[in-house]
Amino acid sequence: MELSVHLFSEHASTRDDLLDPPDDATIRPANKLADLDFDCELAYVHRRSSDLPEWSRYVRPYFDVMWGTRGTTVSAALLPRLGDRFFAVTFGHGRHILNNSLLVPDFGLRVTANSIAPDAVTAMGTSTVGTVSRRTNQIVNMPSTLDAFRLDIGDEWVRSLAGSTDEELAHAMSGSQSLRVRVRDEHAELKRLGELLDYLLRQYESTRYQNTFRFIDALRPLPLHDDRIERLDTILLNRFLDPAKHPTIAVAVPEDRPPEPTFFRLTKGIGHKAREREEIDLAWLHAQKHRVHRPLEQIRIGLVDAEGDRVSAPRPLREYLTTETELDGEMFALAGGRWFRVDATTLAKVERQLDDYVVEYNDPIEPRRIGEHEGPYNDRVAEIAGWINMEHHQKQVSATGATVEMCDLLTEDLHLIFVKSFGDSTRRSHLFSQGSVSARLFAENAELYRENEGYRDFVYRLHAERWPYTVRGNPKIVYAISTERKQPLRELLPLFSRINLANHARTISAFGYQVKLAKIPVVPAIPKARTAGQRGGRRLRDDSRARPQQGQLF
Repeated sequence: MELSVHLFSEHASTRDDLLDPPDDATIRPANKLADLDFDCELAYVHRRSSDLPEWSRYVRPYFDVMWGTRGTTVSAALLPRLGDRFFAVTFGHGRHILNNSLLVPDFGLRVTANSIAPDAVTAMGTSTVGTVSRRTNQIVNMPSTLDAFRLDIGDEWVRSLAGSTDEELAHAMSGSQSLRVRVRDEHAELKRLGELLDYLLRQYESTRYQNTFRFIDALRPLPLHDDRIERLDTILLNRFLDPAKHPTIAVAVPEDRPPEPTFFRLTKGIGHKAREREEIDLAWLHAQKHRVHRPLEQIRIGLVDAEGDRVSAPRPLREYLTTETELDGEMFALAGGRWFRVDATTLAKVERQLDDYVVEYNDPIEPRRIGEHEGPYNDRVAEIAGWINMEHHQKQVSATGATVEMCDLLTEDLHLIFVKSFGDSTRRSHLFSQGSVSARLFAENAELYRENEGYRDFVYRLHAERWPYTVRGNPKIVYAISTERKQPLRELLPLFSRINLANHARTISAFGYQVKLAKIPVVPAIPKARTAGQRGGRRLRDDSRARPQQGQLF
Protein backbone atom coordinates (compact mmCIF):
# COMPACT_ATOMS: atom_id res chain seq x y z
CA MET A 1 0.00 0.00 0.00
CA GLU A 2 1.17 3.52 -0.81
CA LEU A 3 0.54 6.49 1.45
CA SER A 4 1.00 10.18 0.72
CA VAL A 5 2.39 11.89 3.84
CA HIS A 6 2.92 15.60 4.59
CA LEU A 7 4.57 17.26 7.59
CA PHE A 8 3.44 20.61 9.00
CA SER A 9 5.90 23.10 10.45
CA GLU A 10 6.09 23.97 14.15
CA HIS A 11 3.95 27.05 13.38
CA ALA A 12 0.88 24.83 13.10
CA SER A 13 -0.48 24.83 16.64
CA THR A 14 -4.06 23.58 16.21
CA ARG A 15 -5.93 21.55 13.63
CA ASP A 16 -7.75 24.67 12.54
CA ASP A 17 -4.41 25.85 11.13
CA LEU A 18 -4.00 22.79 8.92
CA LEU A 19 -6.78 23.21 6.38
CA ASP A 20 -7.36 25.80 3.67
CA PRO A 21 -9.99 24.39 1.30
CA PRO A 22 -10.99 25.91 -2.07
CA ASP A 23 -14.08 28.12 -2.14
CA ASP A 24 -16.24 25.40 -3.71
CA ALA A 25 -15.32 22.75 -1.14
CA THR A 26 -16.99 22.18 2.23
CA ILE A 27 -14.97 20.21 4.76
CA ARG A 28 -16.72 17.77 7.01
CA PRO A 29 -15.22 16.03 10.06
CA ALA A 30 -15.67 12.26 10.29
CA ASN A 31 -16.95 10.59 13.44
CA LYS A 32 -14.64 8.04 15.04
CA LEU A 33 -15.85 4.45 15.11
CA ALA A 34 -12.85 3.01 16.99
CA ASP A 35 -10.06 4.33 19.16
CA LEU A 36 -6.44 4.64 18.03
CA ASP A 37 -3.24 4.71 20.06
CA PHE A 38 -2.42 8.21 18.76
CA ASP A 39 -4.29 11.47 18.30
CA CYS A 40 -5.88 11.53 14.84
CA GLU A 41 -8.87 13.07 13.05
CA LEU A 42 -10.23 12.67 9.51
CA ALA A 43 -11.48 15.55 7.36
CA TYR A 44 -13.18 14.88 4.06
CA VAL A 45 -14.86 16.90 1.34
CA HIS A 46 -17.46 16.29 -1.33
CA ARG A 47 -16.52 18.38 -4.32
CA ARG A 48 -18.22 18.92 -7.65
CA SER A 49 -16.28 17.44 -10.54
CA SER A 50 -14.76 19.70 -13.17
CA ASP A 51 -16.93 21.54 -15.67
CA LEU A 52 -17.13 20.71 -19.34
CA PRO A 53 -14.04 21.70 -21.34
CA GLU A 54 -13.89 25.18 -22.84
CA TRP A 55 -13.87 23.86 -26.36
CA SER A 56 -17.20 22.07 -25.85
CA ARG A 57 -19.06 25.35 -26.45
CA TYR A 58 -17.71 25.39 -30.00
CA VAL A 59 -19.09 22.00 -31.08
CA ARG A 60 -22.05 21.29 -28.74
CA PRO A 61 -24.65 23.16 -30.82
CA TYR A 62 -23.81 21.04 -33.86
CA PHE A 63 -22.80 17.59 -32.63
CA ASP A 64 -24.36 15.12 -30.24
CA VAL A 65 -21.55 14.12 -27.91
CA MET A 66 -21.96 11.94 -24.81
CA TRP A 67 -20.51 14.43 -22.37
CA GLY A 68 -21.46 12.44 -19.30
CA THR A 69 -22.94 13.83 -16.12
CA ARG A 70 -21.41 15.95 -13.43
CA GLY A 71 -20.98 14.13 -10.16
CA THR A 72 -19.07 14.47 -6.93
CA THR A 73 -15.67 13.27 -5.82
CA VAL A 74 -14.60 12.47 -2.29
CA SER A 75 -11.20 13.53 -0.98
CA ALA A 76 -9.90 13.14 2.55
CA ALA A 77 -7.01 13.96 4.84
CA LEU A 78 -6.03 12.17 8.02
CA LEU A 79 -4.64 14.70 10.48
CA PRO A 80 -2.58 12.81 13.09
CA ARG A 81 -0.47 14.51 15.76
CA LEU A 82 2.67 13.07 17.35
CA GLY A 83 3.86 15.15 20.24
CA ASP A 84 3.76 18.77 19.05
CA ARG A 85 3.97 18.00 15.29
CA PHE A 86 1.03 17.59 12.93
CA PHE A 87 1.03 15.35 9.86
CA ALA A 88 -1.40 14.87 7.00
CA VAL A 89 -2.00 11.63 5.11
CA THR A 90 -4.06 12.48 2.05
CA PHE A 91 -6.34 10.46 -0.21
CA GLY A 92 -7.74 11.47 -3.59
CA HIS A 93 -7.31 15.23 -3.96
CA GLY A 94 -6.96 15.68 -0.23
CA ARG A 95 -3.71 17.62 -0.62
CA HIS A 96 -5.71 20.53 -2.08
CA ILE A 97 -7.54 21.17 1.18
CA LEU A 98 -4.31 21.54 3.19
CA ASN A 99 -2.82 24.86 4.24
CA ASN A 100 0.15 24.79 1.90
CA SER A 101 1.86 27.73 3.62
CA LEU A 102 2.50 25.60 6.73
CA LEU A 103 3.81 22.47 4.99
CA VAL A 104 7.52 21.68 5.34
CA PRO A 105 8.81 22.18 1.75
CA ASP A 106 11.48 19.46 1.71
CA PHE A 107 9.97 16.84 4.03
CA GLY A 108 9.63 14.09 1.43
CA LEU A 109 13.01 14.82 -0.15
CA ARG A 110 14.90 14.71 3.14
CA VAL A 111 13.17 11.53 4.37
CA THR A 112 13.88 9.76 1.09
CA ALA A 113 17.54 10.85 1.05
CA ASN A 114 17.97 9.58 4.62
CA SER A 115 16.21 6.27 3.97
CA ILE A 116 17.42 4.89 0.64
CA ALA A 117 20.83 3.36 0.11
CA PRO A 118 23.39 5.10 -2.17
CA ASP A 119 23.04 2.31 -4.74
CA ALA A 120 19.23 2.13 -4.57
CA VAL A 121 18.18 5.32 -6.38
CA THR A 122 15.43 4.77 -8.96
CA ALA A 123 14.40 8.30 -10.00
CA MET A 124 15.46 11.91 -9.65
CA GLY A 125 13.76 15.16 -10.59
CA THR A 126 15.84 18.31 -11.06
CA SER A 127 15.26 21.90 -12.12
CA THR A 128 17.62 24.70 -12.94
CA VAL A 129 16.83 27.83 -10.96
CA GLY A 130 17.39 30.80 -13.22
CA THR A 131 15.84 32.73 -16.06
CA VAL A 132 16.08 29.68 -18.29
CA SER A 133 14.45 26.91 -16.29
CA ARG A 134 15.06 23.34 -17.38
CA ARG A 135 13.04 20.62 -15.67
CA THR A 136 14.09 16.97 -15.95
CA ASN A 137 12.72 13.70 -14.62
CA GLN A 138 15.16 10.81 -14.84
CA ILE A 139 14.07 7.22 -14.20
CA VAL A 140 16.25 4.10 -14.34
CA ASN A 141 15.01 0.56 -14.79
CA MET A 142 16.69 -0.79 -11.67
CA PRO A 143 18.06 0.64 -8.40
CA SER A 144 21.37 2.37 -9.19
CA THR A 145 24.00 4.75 -7.88
CA LEU A 146 24.07 8.45 -8.68
CA ASP A 147 26.44 7.74 -11.57
CA ALA A 148 23.40 6.56 -13.55
CA PHE A 149 21.93 10.09 -13.46
CA ARG A 150 22.98 13.34 -15.07
CA LEU A 151 23.21 16.03 -12.42
CA ASP A 152 24.93 19.43 -12.53
CA ILE A 153 25.53 19.95 -8.84
CA GLY A 154 25.29 23.65 -8.04
CA ASP A 155 23.36 24.47 -11.20
CA GLU A 156 20.32 22.32 -10.50
CA TRP A 157 17.87 22.05 -7.66
CA VAL A 158 17.12 18.42 -6.83
CA ARG A 159 13.39 18.70 -6.19
CA SER A 160 12.50 15.00 -5.93
CA LEU A 161 14.19 11.69 -5.22
CA ALA A 162 13.01 8.09 -5.28
CA GLY A 163 14.50 4.75 -4.38
CA SER A 164 14.09 1.42 -2.63
CA THR A 165 14.88 0.69 0.99
CA ASP A 166 15.32 -2.35 3.19
CA GLU A 167 13.69 -0.67 6.18
CA GLU A 168 11.28 -2.75 8.25
CA LEU A 169 8.34 -0.38 7.75
CA ALA A 170 8.67 0.52 4.07
CA HIS A 171 10.37 -0.85 0.97
CA ALA A 172 10.19 2.15 -1.39
CA MET A 173 9.94 5.94 -1.13
CA SER A 174 9.71 8.99 -3.34
CA GLY A 175 9.57 12.51 -2.08
CA SER A 176 9.72 16.24 -2.67
CA GLN A 177 7.46 18.32 -0.43
CA SER A 178 5.25 15.32 0.30
CA LEU A 179 6.38 11.75 0.72
CA ARG A 180 5.02 8.74 -1.15
CA VAL A 181 5.90 5.72 0.93
CA ARG A 182 5.18 2.11 -0.02
CA VAL A 183 4.35 0.43 3.26
CA ARG A 184 5.01 -3.24 3.82
CA ASP A 185 1.89 -5.40 4.06
CA GLU A 186 2.19 -6.04 7.80
CA HIS A 187 2.12 -2.28 8.44
CA ALA A 188 -0.67 -1.40 5.98
CA GLU A 189 -3.21 -0.76 8.74
CA LEU A 190 -4.28 2.55 10.20
CA LYS A 191 -3.55 1.39 13.72
CA ARG A 192 0.15 1.11 12.76
CA LEU A 193 0.27 4.67 11.31
CA GLY A 194 1.64 6.24 14.51
CA GLU A 195 4.63 3.92 14.40
CA LEU A 196 5.28 4.84 10.75
CA LEU A 197 5.02 8.59 11.36
CA ASP A 198 7.37 8.43 14.33
CA TYR A 199 9.92 6.71 12.11
CA LEU A 200 9.46 9.25 9.29
CA LEU A 201 9.93 12.20 11.65
CA ARG A 202 13.20 10.73 12.94
CA GLN A 203 14.32 10.18 9.34
CA TYR A 204 13.53 13.79 8.48
CA GLU A 205 15.59 15.10 11.40
CA SER A 206 18.57 12.87 10.58
CA THR A 207 21.63 14.23 8.75
CA ARG A 208 22.70 10.91 7.29
CA TYR A 209 21.83 12.14 3.80
CA GLN A 210 24.88 14.44 3.85
CA ASN A 211 27.17 11.45 3.30
CA THR A 212 25.73 10.79 -0.17
CA PHE A 213 23.09 13.36 -1.03
CA ARG A 214 24.57 16.54 0.41
CA PHE A 215 23.81 18.37 -2.82
CA ILE A 216 20.13 18.63 -1.85
CA ASP A 217 21.19 21.45 0.50
CA ALA A 218 22.66 23.53 -2.35
CA LEU A 219 19.30 25.18 -3.02
CA ARG A 220 16.65 24.88 -0.34
CA PRO A 221 13.16 26.36 -0.76
CA LEU A 222 12.04 28.63 2.05
CA PRO A 223 8.86 27.60 3.87
CA LEU A 224 5.99 29.83 2.84
CA HIS A 225 5.59 31.10 6.40
CA ASP A 226 9.26 32.20 6.63
CA ASP A 227 9.37 35.86 7.71
CA ARG A 228 12.22 36.54 5.26
CA ILE A 229 9.88 36.08 2.30
CA GLU A 230 8.11 39.39 2.93
CA ARG A 231 11.44 41.22 2.99
CA LEU A 232 12.61 39.44 -0.15
CA ASP A 233 9.35 40.30 -1.91
CA THR A 234 9.90 43.96 -1.04
CA ILE A 235 13.28 43.78 -2.78
CA LEU A 236 11.61 42.09 -5.75
CA LEU A 237 8.94 44.81 -6.01
CA ASN A 238 11.50 47.62 -5.87
CA ARG A 239 13.50 45.97 -8.64
CA PHE A 240 10.42 45.50 -10.79
CA LEU A 241 9.37 49.13 -10.38
CA ASP A 242 12.83 50.44 -11.21
CA PRO A 243 14.37 48.05 -13.80
CA ALA A 244 16.96 50.59 -14.97
CA LYS A 245 18.55 50.60 -11.55
CA HIS A 246 18.07 46.85 -11.00
CA PRO A 247 18.58 44.94 -14.28
CA THR A 248 18.80 41.55 -12.51
CA ILE A 249 15.11 40.71 -12.88
CA ALA A 250 13.65 38.67 -15.73
CA VAL A 251 10.57 36.72 -16.81
CA ALA A 252 10.49 32.94 -16.97
CA VAL A 253 7.55 30.58 -17.43
CA PRO A 254 7.11 28.58 -14.21
CA GLU A 255 8.69 25.20 -14.63
CA ASP A 256 5.65 23.23 -13.51
CA ARG A 257 3.75 24.27 -16.64
CA PRO A 258 3.27 21.81 -19.54
CA PRO A 259 5.86 22.18 -22.30
CA GLU A 260 4.40 23.91 -25.36
CA PRO A 261 6.13 25.21 -28.47
CA THR A 262 4.60 28.67 -28.00
CA PHE A 263 3.30 30.32 -24.85
CA PHE A 264 1.04 33.33 -24.65
CA ARG A 265 -0.18 35.24 -21.66
CA LEU A 266 -3.79 35.70 -20.74
CA THR A 267 -3.82 38.75 -18.48
CA LYS A 268 -6.52 39.52 -15.99
CA GLY A 269 -6.81 41.95 -13.13
CA ILE A 270 -5.68 45.10 -14.96
CA GLY A 271 -8.96 46.99 -14.92
CA HIS A 272 -12.29 45.23 -14.66
CA LYS A 273 -12.55 43.78 -18.15
CA ALA A 274 -8.94 43.68 -19.29
CA ARG A 275 -8.10 40.52 -21.16
CA GLU A 276 -5.13 40.52 -23.51
CA ARG A 277 -3.28 37.75 -25.23
CA GLU A 278 0.37 38.48 -25.94
CA GLU A 279 3.69 36.75 -25.87
CA ILE A 280 5.27 36.98 -22.43
CA ASP A 281 7.50 40.04 -22.42
CA LEU A 282 9.07 42.01 -19.58
CA ALA A 283 8.69 45.31 -21.44
CA TRP A 284 4.91 44.86 -21.62
CA LEU A 285 4.76 44.13 -17.90
CA HIS A 286 6.71 47.28 -17.12
CA ALA A 287 4.22 49.27 -19.19
CA GLN A 288 1.34 47.98 -17.04
CA LYS A 289 2.90 48.37 -13.61
CA HIS A 290 1.50 51.85 -12.90
CA ARG A 291 -2.07 50.81 -13.70
CA VAL A 292 -2.40 48.68 -10.58
CA HIS A 293 -1.69 49.23 -6.89
CA ARG A 294 0.09 45.94 -6.24
CA PRO A 295 1.58 44.76 -9.55
CA LEU A 296 3.11 41.52 -8.22
CA GLU A 297 -0.31 40.29 -7.11
CA GLN A 298 -2.82 42.18 -9.26
CA ILE A 299 -1.17 41.51 -12.60
CA ARG A 300 -2.15 37.91 -13.20
CA ILE A 301 -0.86 35.74 -16.03
CA GLY A 302 -2.40 32.58 -17.36
CA LEU A 303 -0.95 30.46 -20.13
CA VAL A 304 -2.73 29.48 -23.30
CA ASP A 305 -1.26 27.45 -26.12
CA ALA A 306 -0.90 28.52 -29.74
CA GLU A 307 -4.51 27.51 -30.48
CA GLY A 308 -5.86 29.61 -27.64
CA ASP A 309 -6.67 26.74 -25.29
CA ARG A 310 -6.00 27.62 -21.67
CA VAL A 311 -3.09 25.72 -20.17
CA SER A 312 -3.28 27.17 -16.67
CA ALA A 313 -5.41 29.41 -14.52
CA PRO A 314 -4.13 32.97 -14.09
CA ARG A 315 -1.36 33.21 -11.53
CA PRO A 316 0.25 36.30 -9.94
CA LEU A 317 3.06 37.98 -11.84
CA ARG A 318 5.42 37.17 -8.96
CA GLU A 319 5.44 33.52 -10.02
CA TYR A 320 6.81 34.45 -13.46
CA LEU A 321 9.69 36.61 -12.27
CA THR A 322 13.22 35.51 -11.45
CA THR A 323 15.93 37.36 -9.57
CA GLU A 324 18.57 36.81 -6.93
CA THR A 325 19.64 38.93 -4.01
CA GLU A 326 21.53 39.03 -0.75
CA LEU A 327 19.77 39.32 2.60
CA ASP A 328 21.39 39.18 6.03
CA GLY A 329 24.64 37.98 4.48
CA GLU A 330 23.01 35.05 2.61
CA MET A 331 22.14 34.59 -1.06
CA PHE A 332 18.57 33.93 -2.18
CA ALA A 333 17.09 33.19 -5.60
CA LEU A 334 13.50 33.45 -6.82
CA ALA A 335 12.18 30.97 -9.39
CA GLY A 336 8.69 29.66 -10.11
CA GLY A 337 7.26 31.88 -7.39
CA ARG A 338 9.44 30.35 -4.70
CA TRP A 339 12.42 31.77 -2.84
CA PHE A 340 15.46 29.53 -2.42
CA ARG A 341 18.33 29.92 0.00
CA VAL A 342 21.65 29.25 -1.72
CA ASP A 343 24.05 27.22 0.39
CA ALA A 344 27.20 29.15 1.34
CA THR A 345 29.33 26.10 0.53
CA THR A 346 27.91 26.10 -3.00
CA LEU A 347 28.74 29.78 -3.42
CA ALA A 348 32.31 29.24 -2.25
CA LYS A 349 32.69 26.29 -4.62
CA VAL A 350 31.56 28.39 -7.60
CA GLU A 351 34.02 31.16 -6.77
CA ARG A 352 36.85 28.61 -6.46
CA GLN A 353 35.97 27.17 -9.85
CA LEU A 354 36.00 30.63 -11.40
CA ASP A 355 39.39 31.28 -9.82
CA ASP A 356 40.68 27.98 -11.19
CA TYR A 357 39.26 28.06 -14.70
CA VAL A 358 38.65 31.69 -15.72
CA VAL A 359 41.21 34.49 -16.05
CA GLU A 360 40.76 38.12 -16.94
CA TYR A 361 41.44 39.16 -20.53
CA ASN A 362 43.82 42.09 -20.24
CA ASP A 363 44.32 42.93 -23.91
CA PRO A 364 42.44 46.11 -24.95
CA ILE A 365 39.20 45.60 -26.88
CA GLU A 366 37.59 48.28 -28.99
CA PRO A 367 34.57 49.82 -27.17
CA ARG A 368 31.08 49.23 -28.52
CA ARG A 369 28.96 52.26 -29.33
CA ILE A 370 25.46 52.63 -27.96
CA GLY A 371 23.00 51.26 -30.51
CA GLU A 372 25.67 49.36 -32.44
CA HIS A 373 24.60 45.90 -33.48
CA GLU A 374 26.79 42.84 -33.38
CA GLY A 375 27.52 42.60 -37.10
CA PRO A 376 28.72 46.19 -37.60
CA TYR A 377 30.67 46.05 -34.34
CA ASN A 378 32.53 42.88 -35.33
CA ASP A 379 33.26 44.30 -38.79
CA ARG A 380 34.65 47.49 -37.27
CA VAL A 381 36.77 45.71 -34.65
CA ALA A 382 38.15 43.23 -37.17
CA GLU A 383 39.22 46.09 -39.42
CA ILE A 384 40.79 48.14 -36.62
CA ALA A 385 42.63 45.29 -34.92
CA GLY A 386 43.43 43.29 -38.05
CA TRP A 387 41.52 40.25 -36.76
CA ILE A 388 39.39 37.80 -38.74
CA ASN A 389 35.63 38.27 -38.54
CA MET A 390 34.54 34.65 -38.29
CA GLU A 391 30.91 35.51 -38.98
CA HIS A 392 31.95 35.43 -42.64
CA HIS A 393 33.46 31.93 -42.36
CA GLN A 394 30.76 29.72 -40.84
CA LYS A 395 30.75 26.02 -41.67
CA GLN A 396 28.46 23.03 -41.27
CA VAL A 397 29.55 20.15 -39.04
CA SER A 398 28.90 16.81 -40.70
CA ALA A 399 27.90 15.11 -37.44
CA THR A 400 24.90 17.41 -36.93
CA GLY A 401 24.44 19.31 -40.16
CA ALA A 402 24.17 22.51 -38.15
CA THR A 403 25.94 25.68 -39.19
CA VAL A 404 28.52 26.41 -36.51
CA GLU A 405 29.86 29.79 -35.56
CA MET A 406 33.41 28.98 -34.46
CA CYS A 407 33.60 32.38 -32.77
CA ASP A 408 32.96 36.01 -33.63
CA LEU A 409 36.56 37.18 -33.89
CA LEU A 410 39.84 35.27 -34.36
CA THR A 411 43.09 36.93 -33.27
CA GLU A 412 46.73 36.34 -34.19
CA ASP A 413 47.30 34.77 -30.76
CA LEU A 414 44.56 32.23 -31.60
CA HIS A 415 42.04 33.77 -29.25
CA LEU A 416 38.54 32.65 -30.20
CA ILE A 417 36.46 35.64 -29.08
CA PHE A 418 32.70 35.32 -28.54
CA VAL A 419 30.90 38.66 -28.37
CA LYS A 420 27.58 39.45 -26.67
CA SER A 421 25.97 42.34 -24.84
CA PHE A 422 25.27 41.77 -21.14
CA GLY A 423 21.55 41.24 -21.72
CA ASP A 424 19.69 38.68 -19.65
CA SER A 425 20.80 35.27 -18.43
CA THR A 426 19.36 33.55 -21.53
CA ARG A 427 21.74 35.51 -23.74
CA ARG A 428 24.70 34.84 -21.45
CA SER A 429 23.82 31.15 -21.24
CA HIS A 430 23.87 30.94 -25.03
CA LEU A 431 27.23 32.71 -25.11
CA PHE A 432 28.85 30.32 -22.62
CA SER A 433 27.43 27.32 -24.46
CA GLN A 434 28.87 28.58 -27.78
CA GLY A 435 32.35 28.59 -26.29
CA SER A 436 32.22 25.06 -24.88
CA VAL A 437 30.70 23.64 -28.10
CA SER A 438 33.42 25.29 -30.18
CA ALA A 439 36.14 24.00 -27.83
CA ARG A 440 34.83 20.44 -28.11
CA LEU A 441 34.59 20.56 -31.91
CA PHE A 442 38.10 22.05 -32.08
CA ALA A 443 39.53 19.32 -29.82
CA GLU A 444 37.83 16.55 -31.81
CA ASN A 445 38.69 18.21 -35.13
CA ALA A 446 35.10 17.42 -36.14
CA GLU A 447 34.66 16.99 -39.88
CA LEU A 448 32.98 19.81 -41.77
CA TYR A 449 30.68 19.33 -44.71
CA ARG A 450 32.38 21.85 -46.94
CA GLU A 451 35.71 20.80 -48.36
CA ASN A 452 35.63 17.70 -46.11
CA GLU A 453 37.84 19.58 -43.73
CA GLY A 454 38.23 19.24 -39.98
CA TYR A 455 37.07 21.99 -37.61
CA ARG A 456 40.55 22.60 -36.15
CA ASP A 457 42.16 22.33 -39.59
CA PHE A 458 39.77 24.95 -40.95
CA VAL A 459 40.62 27.44 -38.18
CA TYR A 460 44.33 26.75 -38.58
CA ARG A 461 44.11 27.32 -42.33
CA LEU A 462 42.38 30.69 -41.95
CA HIS A 463 44.92 31.66 -39.31
CA ALA A 464 47.87 30.65 -41.50
CA GLU A 465 46.51 32.60 -44.48
CA ARG A 466 46.32 35.78 -42.39
CA TRP A 467 49.42 35.26 -40.22
CA PRO A 468 51.71 32.80 -42.08
CA TYR A 469 54.74 33.31 -39.83
CA THR A 470 53.03 33.14 -36.44
CA VAL A 471 53.66 30.07 -34.29
CA ARG A 472 50.32 28.64 -33.22
CA GLY A 473 49.64 27.31 -29.74
CA ASN A 474 46.45 26.09 -28.13
CA PRO A 475 43.43 28.31 -28.63
CA LYS A 476 41.98 30.40 -25.83
CA ILE A 477 38.23 30.82 -25.47
CA VAL A 478 37.40 34.46 -24.73
CA TYR A 479 33.94 35.55 -23.59
CA ALA A 480 33.66 39.27 -24.41
CA ILE A 481 30.60 40.93 -22.89
CA SER A 482 29.70 44.58 -23.42
CA THR A 483 28.15 46.65 -20.65
CA GLU A 484 27.92 50.28 -19.57
CA ARG A 485 28.24 49.40 -15.91
CA LYS A 486 31.51 50.23 -14.20
CA GLN A 487 32.09 47.26 -11.91
CA PRO A 488 34.37 44.36 -12.92
CA LEU A 489 32.52 42.00 -15.23
CA ARG A 490 32.76 38.97 -12.94
CA GLU A 491 31.14 40.94 -10.13
CA LEU A 492 28.31 41.99 -12.44
CA LEU A 493 27.41 38.41 -13.40
CA PRO A 494 24.43 37.15 -11.38
CA LEU A 495 24.84 33.99 -9.35
CA PHE A 496 23.42 31.55 -11.86
CA SER A 497 25.37 33.11 -14.71
CA ARG A 498 28.52 32.60 -12.64
CA ILE A 499 27.50 28.98 -12.03
CA ASN A 500 26.87 28.54 -15.74
CA LEU A 501 30.20 30.10 -16.65
CA ALA A 502 32.06 27.94 -14.11
CA ASN A 503 30.48 24.76 -15.51
CA HIS A 504 31.34 25.60 -19.12
CA ALA A 505 34.82 26.78 -18.17
CA ARG A 506 35.46 23.49 -16.40
CA THR A 507 34.40 21.63 -19.57
CA ILE A 508 36.64 23.78 -21.79
CA SER A 509 39.61 23.40 -19.44
CA ALA A 510 39.25 19.62 -19.67
CA PHE A 511 40.17 19.96 -23.36
CA GLY A 512 43.34 21.83 -22.38
CA TYR A 513 42.16 25.29 -23.40
CA GLN A 514 42.19 28.41 -21.26
CA VAL A 515 39.05 30.49 -20.66
CA LYS A 516 39.17 34.29 -20.45
CA LEU A 517 36.54 36.85 -19.54
CA ALA A 518 36.66 40.25 -21.24
CA LYS A 519 34.60 43.35 -20.57
CA ILE A 520 33.78 45.51 -23.59
CA PRO A 521 33.15 49.12 -22.55
CA VAL A 522 30.18 50.93 -24.05
CA VAL A 523 30.59 54.51 -25.21
CA PRO A 524 28.27 57.10 -26.80
CA ALA A 525 27.75 56.86 -30.52
CA ILE A 526 29.58 59.26 -32.82
CA PRO A 527 27.20 62.08 -33.85
CA LYS A 528 26.30 62.24 -37.50
CA ALA A 529 27.63 65.16 -39.54
CA ARG A 530 25.33 68.12 -40.12
CA THR A 531 23.89 68.72 -43.56
CA ALA A 532 23.62 72.00 -45.42
CA GLY A 533 19.87 72.06 -44.96
CA GLN A 534 20.10 71.96 -41.18
CA ARG A 535 19.51 75.00 -39.06
CA GLY A 536 22.62 76.34 -37.44
CA GLY A 537 23.74 74.67 -34.25
CA ARG A 538 21.19 71.87 -34.51
CA ARG A 539 22.44 68.32 -34.94
CA LEU A 540 20.81 65.60 -36.92
CA ARG A 541 18.91 63.08 -34.87
CA ASP A 542 21.24 60.23 -34.00
CA ASP A 543 19.06 57.12 -33.75
CA SER A 544 22.02 55.09 -32.58
CA ARG A 545 21.95 57.03 -29.31
CA ALA A 546 18.49 55.74 -28.47
CA ARG A 547 18.40 52.90 -26.04
CA PRO A 548 17.84 49.69 -28.01
CA GLN A 549 14.73 47.67 -27.34
CA GLN A 550 15.07 44.25 -25.79
CA GLY A 551 16.20 41.70 -28.33
CA GLN A 552 17.60 44.25 -30.80
CA LEU A 553 21.20 44.13 -29.70
CA PHE A 554 23.39 41.05 -29.85
